[in-house]
Amino acid sequence: MPSSNPYLTVRVPKKLALAVGSVLVIFSLLEIGQRVSDLRKTAHRAQRVNLRATRSETASGIPIGDRQGSIVLVHDPVLLFRLKADQRVEGMTVNAQGFRGGNWARDKAAGTRRAIVLGGSAVFGFGVTDGEALAPVLERELNRGRAAAAIEVWNAGVPGFDANQELGLLCTEVMDYRPDVVVFCDGWNDFYGATLRPSGGTYEHPFFTQLEEVIAESGQRALNVLRASAFFRGLERRVPEWVRARAAPVSTLAGESRDVARYRDVLARAAALASAAGIKMVIAAQPELFQRAGAVPGEERDLRAKYERGYGPLAREHYRDYVGAADEAARRANVAFVDCTRVFDDCEGVIFTDPCHLNAAGNERLARRLAPVLAAALGL
Repeated sequence: MPSSNPYLTVRVPKKLALAVGSVLVIFSLLEIGQRVSDLRKTAHRAQRVNLRATRSETASGIPIGDRQGSIVLVHDPVLLFRLKADQRVEGMTVNAQGFRGGNWARDKAAGTRRAIVLGGSAVFGFGVTDGEALAPVLERELNRGRAAAAIEVWNAGVPGFDANQELGLLCTEVMDYRPDVVVFCDGWNDFYGATLRPSGGTYEHPFFTQLEEVIAESGQRALNVLRASAFFRGLERRVPEWVRARAAPVSTLAGESRDVARYRDVLARAAALASAAGIKMVIAAQPELFQRAGAVPGEERDLRAKYERGYGPLAREHYRDYVGAADEAARRANVAFVDCTRVFDDCEGVIFTDPCHLNAAGNERLARRLAPVLAAALGL
């Protein structure tokens, strides 16, 4: 006879209920912990200026991705991206023209000579203040002992730029400011961009890959539901980093001579363009952590150990190919070349803050190496 009880009783095994409850409690604690950590990081970022991190926006200011850096990059139809103009944070100024430092003016005072330094984030000056970046240090070095500051050295470094983008910047903007000399201090972004491509892959700037990832993520509806969880977002970010850090070093550059040839040819075209406009050019091979010889200080030995798995062997094996390509481009175009990879061999102090960025002392030493070559190009 059916029961007269109108309520249906469902019995859940105690062990299953306990297991499910434990999982929910653990997940809740992890979620709360991640959100607290994110809030602390956000507050910490608000209190300190991170001159080593960027974030991306469209030209109309719509954020791309979830990076929260202090330095804003915006889309550009010619250059792919560039620095957003009129940025002001403690220690860093991006002028109205979209370059680091004070505003640029096309007119030069009588007797003034002008040099513009192009490059990536190392020239821009990741981690150092405006006056500690390479260009202003070079300017002070060249004007040392002069009654009046007759030499201008401007900073046209843009984080993430490779030689091809620098060529585009030279064509579209830098030449308009009538420099007497342009300095291409680069190589690392071209090298590192090649390491990110699968063997046999076609050339593509890493920024394209980042945009493709953002677009692909927008269509992942199920994952986007999970991404409402701070804990899941943390896992999604950290797991690939963990896998990459522990992956065996695999050279994706073997046989990829076309990347080196492309870099050489871009520099040669830049030199030819500058020459046609009556502008002298200096090519400087950018310093890199694993190229430094001599006595390496303990902090940099620890830094090398951090990058030893994966990046280190590639840098040791292939970075010199890009230095050689820069040297060959300079010889082809009959312009000055400076190999800056060994500038710090006789220096005892810490110079590198990561594989390619220098501290203030590093920029001082590099400027002293470049100053005589730049002075000769300026006809001093």
